[in-house]
Amino acid sequence: HDLEMKARKASEFLEDGDRIRIEIMLRGRAKYLDKNFIFERINRVLDFITVPYKVMEEPKRGPRGYYMLIEKTK
Repeated sequence: HDLEMKARKASEFLEDGDRIRIEIMLRGRAKYLDKNFIFERINRVLDFITVPYKVMEEPKRGPRGYYMLIEKTK
């Protein structure tokens, strides 16, 4: 339910023309999980977003995990 709520809020921000940064925070050993597993988690969030969007930055590794940027398609 929490994932759906966050995706709904992200859809509202995209409707307003804002960019969204989706970040998967990883701690400890989780930082070394299989990349496919992590990207699968990011895609689960993207599946709940109802507004058409385009990916500005593909998933990148950051200091706390992975992140990506999306914006509304014009």
